[in-house]
Amino acid sequence: MKKAILLMFATVFLHFINTQAQDCTMPGNTCQEAMHVFDLVTDPLYLTIHEQCTDLCLEGATPDTSAVDGCGFNQSPTVWVQIGTDNVPPVALITTIVPHGIWKPLWSVFYSPTNNCNDLIPINNFENTGNCFDGNTTTPIINNIKTYWIAIIADPNGPPVDNPNFTLCAFTRVEALTCIGPTGGCYENEPSLRWVATWRENGGDLNGPFCPGETVTFEMSYIFEPIASQVAWFHGIIPDFGSGWDLVNFDWDGYLPVANGTTATFHEEGSDCEAVVRRTFPHLCTFRDEFGILRMRHIECDDDFTDCLTTGLSKDQGVLPNGYFWLTNGNSPTCLNDSCKPGNRWGIGNNTAQVTWTYTIRVREFEDPLECERNKDLKMSFLAFSDDGAGCWQDSPSCLLDKKQYSPPYVISTDELFNLPEVIVGDSFVCEGEKLSISVQTSDGSDQDIEVWFAENEFVTGMKNHTFAGGSGIMDDTLSIIGSDCEQQEVKYFARVRKLLNCGVMTPVDTFSVTVWPKPLMTAQADTICNGNLPSELEITNHCGDQENIHSNWTHVATGLTGSGYVIPLNSSFEHGLNQFIIDLFYDWGCTETDTLDIEIIGIDTTVLEQVDTLTSLQSGALYQWLNCNDGFMKVPDATDQSFTPLKSGSYAVEITLNQCIDTSLCHVLILTDIIENNFGSDLSVYPNPSQGKVKIVLPGFFDEIEVSAKNISGVTTSRKTYQHAELIDFEIEGPPDIYFIHIASPGRFAMVRILKL
Repeated sequence: MKKAILLMFATVFLHFINTQAQDCTMPGNTCQEAMHVFDLVTDPLYLTIHEQCTDLCLEGATPDTSAVDGCGFNQSPTVWVQIGTDNVPPVALITTIVPHGIWKPLWSVFYSPTNNCNDLIPINNFENTGNCFDGNTTTPIINNIKTYWIAIIADPNGPPVDNPNFTLCAFTRVEALTCIGPTGGCYENEPSLRWVATWRENGGDLNGPFCPGETVTFEMSYIFEPIASQVAWFHGIIPDFGSGWDLVNFDWDGYLPVANGTTATFHEEGSDCEAVVRRTFPHLCTFRDEFGILRMRHIECDDDFTDCLTTGLSKDQGVLPNGYFWLTNGNSPTCLNDSCKPGNRWGIGNNTAQVTWTYTIRVREFEDPLECERNKDLKMSFLAFSDDGAGCWQDSPSCLLDKKQYSPPYVISTDELFNLPEVIVGDSFVCEGEKLSISVQTSDGSDQDIEVWFAENEFVTGMKNHTFAGGSGIMDDTLSIIGSDCEQQEVKYFARVRKLLNCGVMTPVDTFSVTVWPKPLMTAQADTICNGNLPSELEITNHCGDQENIHSNWTHVATGLTGSGYVIPLNSSFEHGLNQFIIDLFYDWGCTETDTLDIEIIGIDTTVLEQVDTLTSLQSGALYQWLNCNDGFMKVPDATDQSFTPLKSGSYAVEITLNQCIDTSLCHVLILTDIIENNFGSDLSVYPNPSQGKVKIVLPGFFDEIEVSAKNISGVTTSRKTYQHAELIDFEIEGPPDIYFIHIASPGRFAMVRILKL
C-alpha cells in the first residue's frame, strides 16, 4: 500500500486545569528573571505523551526595555519563562498560551548559543512567517540547545485583560508517518476543498460574521485522494464545529454527506453503533464541551487542546465523537460484515472519494457578552479517516496523522455586543390615580430615539406607548386600578434604543416595572355617642383593612389636638355637639389620602327647675318620663311632658331621651303648698312636713277649745281629737303614708293644712 510520508512528532503538552481566576503565579519581568517552569520529556517512539503544565499571570508585569525585538516587549508589560528539553533529539517545539479571560496573548520563543540572556535569538515558526505568535505555534528545535526562553504579553490591539491568569502549554515532536493527504502544515487544506455559505437567515455577506441565533446553510465538497500512498480506503469524516455553533439542536441525522453517490450513515457517540479508532493516535484527544457533547482536538493543529480528557486516542479506548461513515462489506477476514459499527467494517471501497455535504446550522446565543466573545469561533473542520485508522482493514505502515481540513475562519458578529446603548431607567412606584414622572435616557448620552411599550394588566388602566426623540424623555402615564382596588398592581414596561444592529436585530430590551399602590381610602362614617358613655374610643377604618402598611394620623378640628393610630380616645373634655376630625391615611412609601370623620357627642342637661308645685326639665327637644323616687323610681303615669305638677308631695326625677341617649336627673322633693285655708292668722304653723305621722300645731295664742282631725286624699277621716285651752298641740296622723289634710277648728276659726306622711 502506497503511503505519503509526513513528519510527525511526539508531544508533551500542558493540560488545562482551571479557567477561573486563581492565585497569581508571577514569572520574571526580564529574561534574567525568567522562571524555569518545566523540562520537556520526549518519547522517541511516539507512544506516550508526558504532560506538563503551569498556570501563570501577567499581573504586575512591566515593559522590558532591554528585550530583543519580537512582539514589542519593550513597550508592553512582559513576563518571561524558561523551558528545558531532554536528550532525545526532537524536531520542533510547539507552544500554546490560553488566557483565562478574553484578552489575546502574544509571545516569542528565543534561544541562546551561549545559554544566557545577552545573545538571545528569536525563532520563526516552521512556515517562516515571523516570530510573534498568537496561536498553537510550531518552532524548530535548534541542535544542541537544551534551554528556550519565552516572552509573553497581552496584545495591545486586542480586548482588555479582564483576568490576568493564563496557562502555558508546550511539547516537542519527533518524526512520524502519515497516511493521507499531501505533506504540509495543518492549515493547508486539500486543494480540492470547497467550503462556502450559501444562505443566511438575516441576509448580508455570506462570509460573515454571522449573528447570534442566526441560521446558516453551508456546502462542503472535498476529494479524498491519498496521492503516492498505498491503498487507503476512504472510511468516514469526523466534523468539528467551532464553539459558537449550536450543536445541542443540530440535526445530525438530517444532513448526511454523500461520497461517490453513496449517502453516509450517522454514528453517534455512546450508541450501539459508535465509532472508535483502530490504531493509537497520540496527536488526537477528546473532551466534552459545556453541553456534554464529545469533541475532538488535534494537538498539531488546534490552538487549545488543554481541555482534553486524556492524552492521545488509544485503539483500546478511543471512542470518536459524532461522525459520518460509509460502511461497505469487505473481504478481510477481520471485518465483521454484519456489524453496524464502523470499526468492524471497511470503507467506501475506493481510495479516492468525492465527498459533498450540505447542512444548515444555527449560531448560539449568549446572555453574557463576555461569554459570547470567548466562544465566537465559527470555524469548522473535519478529519478524514481511512479504513486503516477507523475501520477493519489493517495496512502495514503505521499511520499516525490524518490531515485536518478547515472551513474559512467564520466568527460570530460581536462588534456591537460591548457598550451597546441601553436605556437608563429604574423600577418605580406611583399612587393610584397619580401621574408618573419617570425619566428615560440613553446610557451613552447619544441622541438615538427611545421607544417604550408595556405589557397589558387587566387591573390597571392608563398605560401608554412612548417614543422619545433625542435620547431622553419623561413618562407621564396616569395609572388607575380597576376591579382590584385593595391590591397593589405591577405594570411591566419595556424600553430600548431604536438602533438597528449589523445583524438585523434591534438593541437589547431593558425591562422595568412600575408598582401601583391603591388609594388608602377611609370607610366613610358619621357616628354619635352619649356623653354618659364617656370616656370611649372612636375607631378609624380604612377601606382595605390593611393596618400594617397603611397608617393613620388624626387632628381634632376645633382644638387642634392630634394623634396617630386607628383609635381616637374620647373623654369629657370634648364639647357636646358635632366634633370633626381630619384623617390622614398613608403608606410607608408615601401615598396619602385625606378625609374627615364626624362624631356628635350627645350631652343631656339633667337640671330640673322647681317652681311652686311644678318641676320643669331644662333639656328641650327631648322625650321625658317623670319617676317617683319614693316608689322605686316607678314611672308616673302620663307624666311625659317637659314640666310635671304632681298631685301630691314627694320625691321626683325625670328620665330624658335625646337622640337615643338616656339620662336621669337627680331626685327632687316637692312639697305641695301645706296651708290651704287659714283664718287663725299668719302665726299658725304645722310641722314637720313631710312627717312620719306626728306633727306639732302652733296656734297664735290660747284657745279654749280646739278640734283637730285628719282626712286622707279620699276624704276619709283617719284620726280626730279635741283639745282644751291649748296653744301648742301634738297631733298624730293615723293611717298609711299618704297625703293628709289636717282640719283645725275653733269657734269662729278654721284652717286646713296639707301634710305628707312618709
